[in-house]
Amino acid sequence: MAERIDDLTWGDFRLIQNPDWFCFSLDAVILSWYAGISPGDRVLDLGSGNGVLPLLLLAREKSLQITGLELMAPLADLARRNMEMNRVDVEIVCGDICRGTELFPKASFDLVVSNPPYEKMDHGRLPKEPLKAAARAEVYCDLHTVVETAATLLKPLGRFAIVHRAKRLAEVIYEAKSFGLEPKTLLLIAPKPGEAANLLFMEAVKGGKPGLLLPAPLIVYGEDGEYTEEMKKVFRGPEGGTGWK
Repeated sequence: MAERIDDLTWGDFRLIQNPDWFCFSLDAVILSWYAGISPGDRVLDLGSGNGVLPLLLLAREKSLQITGLELMAPLADLARRNMEMNRVDVEIVCGDICRGTELFPKASFDLVVSNPPYEKMDHGRLPKEPLKAAARAEVYCDLHTVVETAATLLKPLGRFAIVHRAKRLAEVIYEAKSFGLEPKTLLLIAPKPGEAANLLFMEAVKGGKPGLLLPAPLIVYGEDGEYTEEMKKVFRGPEGGTGWK
């Protein structure tokens, strides 16, 4: 197994990763940085993968009570080992998002986060490695089910935070509103100045009043090819460290 241990830089946490499966990316960092959290929040991570999101969120607020739900047993085991290595109390449940409402009590979480597979099943050829395929495309669970599960498990006025492809913005908003999740913040992420956004971050509130905040887009790279100051701030994280290179 081609495992390696990487320094997350946030909270002095480390992460065991397997590049043969997949490694966490900018998406997870953005989601962890912009998601609204409060001390003591009960948080559910839908599709937890190797457990990077719980660790990044705990680096921001140690009092969070986090549960990760992951379908693939090898990844759930890896996430558990990451929690044990970092000595944090995060429960990793090996289970299906499609059965999430059977696994947890309804209206029991303050915040649900998700970095789901981005591509539909009819979009290109899937990787042969099953774990890579599940991470890339909606093999086992689609956007509709992710949002429905989040809405069912959230408390009234609970928050749902998601990162997704910008090209699916209309679907993300439609699904959220269909299940009573009112979009409150929408951040578009573009690779460089003048380029179209390729990612989005959205936070919605269950039963929230209409009113959407549209911050200035987050630009990842400047004209010089270096990370922008805003992106460097994200990478430095809650403790203002050196961040990722």
